[in-house]
Amino acid sequence: MDNHGELSRWLLEWFSTADGDEREAMIQAIYGLWLARNSARDGKRIDQPHEIMELEAPEDGWVKINSDGAVHKGGSKAGGGAVLRDHNGAFLAGVCHHFPHIVEPEAAEILACKRALHVAEEINVQNVHLELDCLPVVPMINQKGINYSGAGPWIQEIKQMLALKNDYKVTWVKRTALMDLSLSPSVMASTSSTSELPDGVVLVPAPDPLVHVAFNQHGTHFVAAMATGFHVFSCHPLESGMHRRSSELKVTSAQLLTRSQLAVATRRPSAVSGAVDDHVIDFWDGMCKPKDARTNTVRSPCGAVGGFRLRGDQILVAGEGTATLFDGVHWEKEVRRRGRAGSVSVCAHGSGVACLALSRDGRLLATAGTRGTLVRIFSTADGTKLQELRRGTEGADIHCIAFSHDSKWLAVSSDKATVHVFSINDFNLTSSTLEEDHASNDILAAPLVLPSSPAPATTNQSSSRMSFLKGYLPTYFSSKWSFAQFRIPNAWTKCSVAFDRRHPNTITIVCMDKRFYRCEFDPVKGGDMVPGVYHENFMDL
Repeated sequence: MDNHGELSRWLLEWFSTADGDEREAMIQAIYGLWLARNSARDGKRIDQPHEIMELEAPEDGWVKINSDGAVHKGGSKAGGGAVLRDHNGAFLAGVCHHFPHIVEPEAAEILACKRALHVAEEINVQNVHLELDCLPVVPMINQKGINYSGAGPWIQEIKQMLALKNDYKVTWVKRTALMDLSLSPSVMASTSSTSELPDGVVLVPAPDPLVHVAFNQHGTHFVAAMATGFHVFSCHPLESGMHRRSSELKVTSAQLLTRSQLAVATRRPSAVSGAVDDHVIDFWDGMCKPKDARTNTVRSPCGAVGGFRLRGDQILVAGEGTATLFDGVHWEKEVRRRGRAGSVSVCAHGSGVACLALSRDGRLLATAGTRGTLVRIFSTADGTKLQELRRGTEGADIHCIAFSHDSKWLAVSSDKATVHVFSINDFNLTSSTLEEDHASNDILAAPLVLPSSPAPATTNQSSSRMSFLKGYLPTYFSSKWSFAQFRIPNAWTKCSVAFDRRHPNTITIVCMDKRFYRCEFDPVKGGDMVPGVYHENFMDL
């Protein structure tokens, strides 16, 4: 074989015909060769074959996951993989994945770990022993509470997946030639004093990391929440607005209603010694004097706030397994619509649902599964699947889904560092009456006439290359591909996206690493988008 390409093709062909035992042996052999290669690189000679790899089996009834990640020496790409074995040491599953635009070794390790847990979920593993060779990542996962580093959203996803298991543990193991303790302040979070670290190794928290980003309903403003406060910005032009910061605050998320009205979820120490922290939602109004800006505080009836949404005087708060509606005066009873009259059940994906969004008028529901290859659009009236959109063929973590205000476009961001814009079919559904916009002090209080979006050219309706086989092959081949795209350079953090109501063919992209993009797409030709506005760190404004 003359090059790596031929070797890769041969391996793929061999894996497609090999049985389970043969695949297990090959994966073990490749992993052993990788460790041996690292040892040889570092000047250690492997004298005995048994020194190449020693993987200790997990306890009876447990499954051990050994994951690993690495970054290309050029710093422009990374990859990761994992092996899952039972208590007999038998191979259960394996996974490998390419992570484009990942430049931090710790980020590659975290993504490899997350991919492995997705595989564990697919094969229904209930007792997980996660064994990592990246020392800084272990305390990040084991640490209680929210991780506020740049990798915090990924760490939270890992914690959520582990919490669903019957039991789990996360430990560190030293592997041959893989003990690299160079730490990146932009990725690391502070750990508890009980974390076992080698002498001289200190984990440094990222400066003022963002924990949450959310747009208002019109896409004209967004709020950036930090652990110790929040900051509101306008999108066009990009300008700083209302902001608060205090060491007493422990912010977990925020939602923006207007440019000066928002709600912030915070965590506070309980008044009862030894009790769990209280989770409250503070309401802020920037039109009031600073001392009166916090207008109200309500305690979450769901415990830890998993997410919440604002609509006028109402707020819907979701906790673990429950959702409760607040009408501005008191909490309503728990929202449990499933199986009741008027509710609609939607079987969205074979895998779990990772992200979803409702159109502005409530007629359409868009969902993405944990595999991240497909986005499906359903009717909220009866749960009918109306359209299927293909983000790509490789798996991905979907970060955000957003409808345009006229429901003609859908934007999707993922960990592939590309924002896709899809054209949505005209389904001729009966539109529900939109509620009046709250005109209190929003910049959109005056009547606004939306310019109509030109219909995309039929010649550019990017569908699967095998759409001509629709009706003969599964819907995989007839799903629609994106109409316009924007690749975010060197992105590995989550990105939120929204359409600007004043400019219907413009999207705003806000990244958790504090970058800001504003891009316009051609509604007729589509294709690659070019950022009209870019700011490297909007928190510096």
